[in-house]
Amino acid sequence: MPPSITNYSRPQGKWYIGGFVPYPGGTFFSGAIDDFRIYNRALPDDEIKALYDYEDPSASPVITLQPQTLTVYEGSNVTLSVGLQNVGTYNYQWQMNEQNIPGANKVSLTISNVLVGNYQYRVIVSNMAGTVISDSATVRVNLNSPPTILVQPVGLTPVEGSQAILSVVATGPAALSYQWQFNRRNIPTAIQSSLVLDGIRPSTNGAYKVLVRNAYGVTISAEASITVRVTDSDGDGLSDYEELLLGTNPNMTDTDGDGLSDGWEAGGLRYSIVTNLFTWKAAKADAERRGGHLVTITSEREQALVLSRSPNASYWVGGTDEVTEGSWKWITGEPFTYTNWAVNEPNHLPTENYLEARFYDLPGSKLFWNDNRDNVSQIYMLEYGYPTDPLKADTDGDGYSDGIETQFGSDPTSAASIPTGALTIYPAVDVEFATLIGVNYQLEVSSDLLNWQPHGAVLAGDGVRQNRLIRATEGSRYWRLRVVP
Repeated sequence: MPPSITNYSRPQGKWYIGGFVPYPGGTFFSGAIDDFRIYNRALPDDEIKALYDYEDPSASPVITLQPQTLTVYEGSNVTLSVGLQNVGTYNYQWQMNEQNIPGANKVSLTISNVLVGNYQYRVIVSNMAGTVISDSATVRVNLNSPPTILVQPVGLTPVEGSQAILSVVATGPAALSYQWQFNRRNIPTAIQSSLVLDGIRPSTNGAYKVLVRNAYGVTISAEASITVRVTDSDGDGLSDYEELLLGTNPNMTDTDGDGLSDGWEAGGLRYSIVTNLFTWKAAKADAERRGGHLVTITSEREQALVLSRSPNASYWVGGTDEVTEGSWKWITGEPFTYTNWAVNEPNHLPTENYLEARFYDLPGSKLFWNDNRDNVSQIYMLEYGYPTDPLKADTDGDGYSDGIETQFGSDPTSAASIPTGALTIYPAVDVEFATLIGVNYQLEVSSDLLNWQPHGAVLAGDGVRQNRLIRATEGSRYWRLRVVP
């Protein structure tokens, strides 16, 4: 209440609370003082009233912010607080389960290292004018446990070349960490709650999951599959996205018109996996028997093409350092300048002289090289022909189109190699030859080079190598391949 002064007179000395000099005890201050301020100016009435109303000690406490209910884990620290409408001097008494907490006499309450259980907290606030009790706040303390996954990752079927995002939502005590896996193997650096994959290719296909850890254990998410949608509008063996990267026409099988399909020239149709198991030397011999060779990878572009057609396994490729340890060479004689070795490879062990492509289950770039021993049996990748430019009809500029050179067995990537005009006939019973798209061929046989008879049906050219089975007979035999309507 406002103070009052009795026995008022005009003192000549200093004023004191409770009296003034030189009349000690002659003037008394009657009342309680809860605030004392000195201003260097006279306050107008409206300002005095505003201050009084704001800090009115005659008003009972009014709670505007109640203590909040919380769910925490064992060992956590918890803070509860209350908010009041007016500034002033208040008394506080916090209670747990309606029992006073000794020493809990401040506007906020902090409980350290809480134990498992459910507790009810409230605070009693009072001043000279009255008392108010806050709402009860429930503090639920759960036992420490591994993370709980609230939202599982969901499988996707994105378009080739687009972006794919997998994510998980988890909760639990202590800090959470994440480790994404692809086909059950950790993906390096994939340690966030979301996994972002850019420029996805078919090699991204597989099963993904995430391991969520905290200090109390690990929780494994459900698996989510990614299946990339691939479109090949012209059916040339290259996807529309691959053709976009190469600059070829996705609606035209032979962009440069040299008689070879874009898929053959760019490499896709020239590669195939032989699933029988061989040592490296046996695989080399088998590939040559088939009219090709162990695949060689001489550029980043060719590495990407090989990767896009790789199985989820290791396989032999056509590199070796068996002649001189550490001096790697391609069996075709191509320059061994581009490499894609795995970490700490090659390790130059004396018996590991043969190159394999080792498949690592990681989305994106996951096909790396390793040196291995010849006593290991595994599958291999077979390569036919040469990687020519699908945007240039005469890759080596020697005047012969890539299609003609491929048909007659010369190297379309080397100007020093030109067609001889001879039909390539391999020993034994196989005759193999390249064909042009849209051209019909007839294999013919003669015993005197004068009279020719057809051997088998007319063959429609499709831009790739073809073969005919010829059974040996007695006498001299001559063979030719003729273009027919």
